[in-house]
Amino acid sequence: MRVPLTSQQVRGTKPTAKRQEIRDYGGDNLYLVVQPHTGEKSFVMRLMVDGKQRKKTLGHFPAMSLADAREQAREVKVALRRGDTLPSPLRSPTNATAAPGSGTVSEGWGLYWHHEGSSRRSASEKKRIFQRDVEPQIGSKPLNEVTRSDLAKLISGKFETAKTASNRLHSLLARFFKWCATHGQPLTGLESNPMASVVKMHSERDTARRRYFTQEEIGWWFKALYAAGDYRAVHELLMRTLCRFSDILNLTWGEVVQRENGDWVLEIGRTKNSDPHVAYLHPSALKLLPKRPATAKPEDRVFKVRSRSGKPVERIRAAMQKLAEKEERVVPHWILHDYRRTGTTHLAGMTDDDDNPLVPDHILDRLLGSGLIDHSQKMTAAAMAIADMKVWAQRS
Repeated sequence: MRVPLTSQQVRGTKPTAKRQEIRDYGGDNLYLVVQPHTGEKSFVMRLMVDGKQRKKTLGHFPAMSLADAREQAREVKVALRRGDTLPSPLRSPTNATAAPGSGTVSEGWGLYWHHEGSSRRSASEKKRIFQRDVEPQIGSKPLNEVTRSDLAKLISGKFETAKTASNRLHSLLARFFKWCATHGQPLTGLESNPMASVVKMHSERDTARRRYFTQEEIGWWFKALYAAGDYRAVHELLMRTLCRFSDILNLTWGEVVQRENGDWVLEIGRTKNSDPHVAYLHPSALKLLPKRPATAKPEDRVFKVRSRSGKPVERIRAAMQKLAEKEERVVPHWILHDYRRTGTTHLAGMTDDDDNPLVPDHILDRLLGSGLIDHSQKMTAAAMAIADMKVWAQRS
């Protein structure tokens, strides 16, 4: 029986060893294409133009929904009946239309925000950066007239006043224009990405990004945690779970879940890479959470602190250095990301009596948020080693 595709079917279709083309019998020659192995999904039309079969890619899922794909397919079919060329209209979320590429940067941002940007974990911060640093400068400029020089000027101007913030601006612009020229291209009409060759101006201490704490430094770090003040529990939970800072800072009570067998986990639905992640909570990590208020709602935040300020890190660094100076040592510069590197580096080096790794690579990947921690793996050496980090640091 030939039936229309459903949104649930689009989401649930898994990749196979071969490329799949699944026809939507509720659309106008519309197909869902699923790439082998990677599972990348896109919507395409099979058309007859001038007696020849043509294929037109309308967009990629989930940036384009099934409903949007059907609407695009209808517009293409109507345009062909009128004798027009294959259109690539710039449409706003309210379905207003414009000529390809004629929309402004602000209108393009509205499309990006509607289809992808608002779903990201750090969406509010990205929106704030756009409204502060981008919209006043080039918001009214047509999207297809933005040049590499325009964007480089924005970033260099930010670099003069805030070096690290210039990298955040670069990341936002890179993601936004990449979406406009790829997944969002059927909506924006942007044919090329002007950010493709614009480089970051600030290195952010690239050497520090290769840093991890030695066992001795971990001992100093635990003793220096008092300097983080109200952020102390947040930082210790970061080290014990290897979650990203934004995932813990923005943690909600609805994401703290007790399983039927009594295990406590963090079910983080939206991570930096947009994938769900489950982190097992060892009792030593669970006790870092404040007591849940009786009136707390699932969407309420666990921690009262909300700022992404770097002051707590600076204070921990300073306190660690004081401890190190007592032993005539120096603590090299480190950054927040080094918590994750510290955990994975030490875990990767742990072996059993036969020199076999206690923590396989695929478990390390899952700990970093590349997938779900399998229920049967909750008490692996990886989870226990992180939970007992304070203990084996003191033994060194």
